Amino acid sequence: MGRREVFFLGAGGLAAVSVGLPALAGTNRRVFAPGGIALAGRDPVSYFSAAHPAKGKTQYALKWKGAIWLFASHENLVAFEADPRAYAPQFGGWCSKAMENGGRKVAADPDVFAIRDGRLYLFRSADEMTVWAAATTDFDKTATAEEQSIASGN
Repeated sequence: MGRREVFFLGAGGLAAVSVGLPALAGTNRRVFAPGGIALAGRDPVSYFSAAHPAKGKTQYALKWKGAIWLFASHENLVAFEADPRAYAPQFGGWCSKAMENGGRKVAADPDVFAIRDGRLYLFRSADEMTVWAAATTDFDKTATAEEQSIASGN
């Protein structure tokens, strides 16, 4: 799975860790993580168990793929750590619709999402999500090729 670290951060701890992360956010473009925090602090596991993603807590933090991921509970952190690819957003959290257009890395809004075939997809707007949802499976083939390119660092 690669190197990972679990962080237990007290009050203000995330701010202290974040001071050293801006450079990290710019160098690891595989995961969309402004300021080094994935999903703007949303709990990735909660997308699959609730109507809306839960805000993660600093005491439940994990470093994976060069970003800090926050979780609402210890149980969610453990679930993610056991199988991060089952919960992490597709295309590194970049806008899924933009991936259809030549793999463009466009910022996504973590509150605009869809779950398709057990996978989490993020979008920059509700309009983008609507267009994407109406697309045929040809999109899946194109975007998956782009995701593989991103995963390999290209």
